[in-house]
Amino acid sequence: MSKLLRLSMLLCAVIAILGVFSISTAQNSAVKPRAGFLNGEKYLALAAPERLAYAVGFINGVIVVPQDLKTGTPSSAVAELFPPACLDTMSGAQVAEIIRKYVQDHPENWDQVLSQLSWNALVDACRSRRQPE
Repeated sequence: MSKLLRLSMLLCAVIAILGVFSISTAQNSAVKPRAGFLNGEKYLALAAPERLAYAVGFINGVIVVPQDLKTGTPSSAVAELFPPACLDTMSGAQVAEIIRKYVQDHPENWDQVLSQLSWNALVDACRSRRQPE
């Protein structure tokens, strides 16, 4: 193989490696979650299956994260806000719709992080379920 051909192949390989590295770096630098990936406005733009997936993940986080690791029971603060009678009977689709309606009804908060809006929506929903009829 001629020296010129080897040099050309080496140069092409270096350019390819640098190209992959720069694309990888650009993709990684674009992901900068601060308080979360979604806000209220972006949630409303999601398709129903995506809203359902978010809602199910959010509920799992609400139920699992604050649990006492020894007993597996929710912390008293979470149990107060989300009593089992409230969340245990809701479907994922119902939770997704509660969040969607809350966000839709509060356009002044569309720029806020979705996790906080979701929390507020479920706290309100559980409070309204406890109201005597």
